[in-house]
Amino acid sequence: PPKDLDYRRATLVHRNALKMYLFLLQWFIANEEKHIGGRVVGKKKKGKGWETEEQKIKVLGTLYNIAELKLGKIWNRGVPDEEFMNLFVKIAMQMLESQENIKSEGIKRKIIDLLSILIKLHEQRNLVSVPIIELLYKNENMAGPLVELITAVITGNEDKQLLGDIIREISKSDSSDDHGMTKSISNFFVQLSSTVPKDIIPFLSLIIQKLGDPSYLLRNGVVLLLGNIIIFLNSYIPQVKEEEKLPSLKNTREEIVNMLMDRIIDQNSYTRSKVIQTWITIIENS
Repeated sequence: PPKDLDYRRATLVHRNALKMYLFLLQWFIANEEKHIGGRVVGKKKKGKGWETEEQKIKVLGTLYNIAELKLGKIWNRGVPDEEFMNLFVKIAMQMLESQENIKSEGIKRKIIDLLSILIKLHEQRNLVSVPIIELLYKNENMAGPLVELITAVITGNEDKQLLGDIIREISKSDSSDDHGMTKSISNFFVQLSSTVPKDIIPFLSLIIQKLGDPSYLLRNGVVLLLGNIIIFLNSYIPQVKEEEKLPSLKNTREEIVNMLMDRIIDQNSYTRSKVIQTWITIIENS
């Protein structure tokens, strides 16, 4: 029917226009962020164009509003294609690579909101998790934003799949020859256990594998993580009303305590010192 044909034509026009808009925006941001990052210190312009915080927040807000729409309605199969959705992710990643952007709470919050809705509404976990883990490995300052993203995804719909994917990938990684990478992972473990200790308990078996890592920095991160979980369980267990859950929680705490006790004879003096500091913190918070 003519009406169906007109609808399909209109849908095609809108879809192509949106794809071109996002492609050009991604290309522009990639070039501008690279240009800003390569500029000599002291030559930065103030208050003009893309470099202003206000402009970046406005663009990210527009992208979030687009991502909020039921985009599947303008695709024949009812689902936006991966190449199109990846443009949102690329823009977010390019902006997260900038230390200046991370320092801005407004920009960082908008990036996290954008990635969060891509996961929650469009189920793009794989598109998001792979590049953000790569960014964590390269940039130790990514630990905080990544923890904020995980918290945003978990909050509301209790979706722990992204958290599980990231921990599984980290557990398989080999960072023994990369000081920056081990420091990033260590920072991530510490901040994660401080923010969502309850949610990482199911993945402890993967995390504790890193206690055997050659890097004392990484072992230190796991030690601090275990300490944070003990502190959490000490305050959480007395509040649990379901008696059937108590034995499992108490057993988990006892196992973590034993692991932490074992670390007191770690081969590295820095790690042994970190264990003692962790026990002091646990006692102070008891």
